[in-house]
Amino acid sequence: MNKVLQVFNLLFRKYDSQGWWPVNNKYNPNFKTKEKSEAEKFEICVGAILTQSTSWRNVEKALNTLRKNNALNKKTIKKLSTEKLALLIKSSGYHNQKARKLKEFVNFNKEFSRENLLSVWGLGPETVDSILLYAYDKPFFVVDLFTKRIFSRLGLVSGNKYDVFQDFFHKNLPEDSKLFNEYHALIVEHSKRFCKKVPECCDCPLKKFCYIEFKLKPTNLVVGCAERIGDIMNLVDVHCHLTHERFKADIPKVVADSEKAGVKAVLVSGVNPEDNKKVLELAKKFDILKASPCLLYTSPSPRDRTRSRMPSSA
Repeated sequence: MNKVLQVFNLLFRKYDSQGWWPVNNKYNPNFKTKEKSEAEKFEICVGAILTQSTSWRNVEKALNTLRKNNALNKKTIKKLSTEKLALLIKSSGYHNQKARKLKEFVNFNKEFSRENLLSVWGLGPETVDSILLYAYDKPFFVVDLFTKRIFSRLGLVSGNKYDVFQDFFHKNLPEDSKLFNEYHALIVEHSKRFCKKVPECCDCPLKKFCYIEFKLKPTNLVVGCAERIGDIMNLVDVHCHLTHERFKADIPKVVADSEKAGVKAVLVSGVNPEDNKKVLELAKKFDILKASPCLLYTSPSPRDRTRSRMPSSA
């Protein structure tokens, strides 16, 4: 099994079927297999246009407003002025541009092919592929920001070009609209849960897979838990008082536990001249321990401050 299908199986095991595309505010687990009415297809097309550069929550508000005004159909949108339509979809953002896009779309009267739809003003590859995949069950893999983020972090695809990412999925997956549908929905869900702009990797279902692909590159991965963090970055304890009497018997264990956890250095701080000597002795005995003697000041007055001489540590 190739890596792309492995990722799909891990995501499906975690999240189950997503029931995309939501129609009339409902997610239907059988959506992929049910026969869609013309009204449902049209709602999907409108939603695909409205979701450009906004969240689905804002799209739902706009769709509900269109629905309440009996305007979620081609005939009414054709009759409405662009200004009136823009007000009805205002919650989706960029409403003036999107109103024009909807007008252009409802006046489109050619065959519903990818090439023809891409010729419509305001419809880019992601929007067109969403329409073809979710409304018309055509096997075009939808690539969005979430897709690029996850698969770039996995190290499976590089760059930012839509066609490069889409070709990658088309080459590595069976040509199956139902699979493409579910996969894209799972990618969106995973991005909302774990693979965010700042990722939360602790309980991520792709963690082990991602760990292998990233080869521990700290610039590509942020870990939100203690697990594996010592492998990702150098940990340093910058303030530790191991010279206190209560810790004397535990120092070898502290050193061993720190090394096991991936800590690279522990700065042991002194608090007085006598303590500083102990700090230096510990630093000589254990490689992981670094001496941080305190710098003492005698201050008869603010104008006459001198620093006591301190032994230096290598």
